[in-house]
Amino acid sequence: MKEYFYKTQYKWLYLTKFFFAFGNSFIDIFGVVLLYKNGMPLYLILLLYGLRFGIMGLCSPLFLKIASKHGIASCAGLANLLRIAGVYLIQNGAQENLFLFLIVMSLPGALSNPIEDAVSSQYVETQHRGRYNSMRNIARICGQALASVVVAWGIVSENNTLLLLFIAIAFLLDYLCTAMVDYKPQVMDSKVFKETINHIFKSENHYQTIYALRTSHIIERLFLPLYVYLVLQDFVAFTLVITVSLFIQIVTVTFIRKNDRPKYK
Repeated sequence: MKEYFYKTQYKWLYLTKFFFAFGNSFIDIFGVVLLYKNGMPLYLILLLYGLRFGIMGLCSPLFLKIASKHGIASCAGLANLLRIAGVYLIQNGAQENLFLFLIVMSLPGALSNPIEDAVSSQYVETQHRGRYNSMRNIARICGQALASVVVAWGIVSENNTLLLLFIAIAFLLDYLCTAMVDYKPQVMDSKVFKETINHIFKSENHYQTIYALRTSHIIERLFLPLYVYLVLQDFVAFTLVITVSLFIQIVTVTFIRKNDRPKYK
């Protein structure tokens, strides 16, 4: 296993995943539930999140524009600041600031979603990629499981200020760890970019299916917790179900070992 830790960059990448998962769990797992719990109607939640994904896709070129000039850590830092603002709005009346809430929920994904692929391509060796991804998944699940307990405590005890502080610290640590593997990716030539888009959408290939499945996965990931909450109608019970399911995931990922790709000669 030591080959998956011998690179300093690997260690920082595992830590970024843990801290990001901890901070983002409030939005990713609990966000939709808390909006509904705080009185936002379902139709408005669906509308906001539908618009969120559309704006996120339209603004995705922002990542390369900022990262190529200032580095990927700058994208992570800016995205995390917006996420902290999103957490604050969820806690303190997103319905009164719908436009602002939509912006702070949409832009972070456009700025930071490509970071994982960018740093993985830059630092992870091909023969390590399978188990590296497993280690990253374990770090993510551990962060989410710990966050579930902390968020439940903050919500039940109505200690929003301290909960926001914990989330802000997690996002700060994520930025600091990302800064340790910071670099400036090259901007793709516009001709190459257009050819890539044409290949994805106009050629006969499986990319359309992959992107459709990815979209379905995002929708399921966000709204499945809401469905569980609607069934249980109890926030503590809902948190317990989420936490137990995350620990089961840790066990599953730990036992399922994907074979590494063979080294190229």
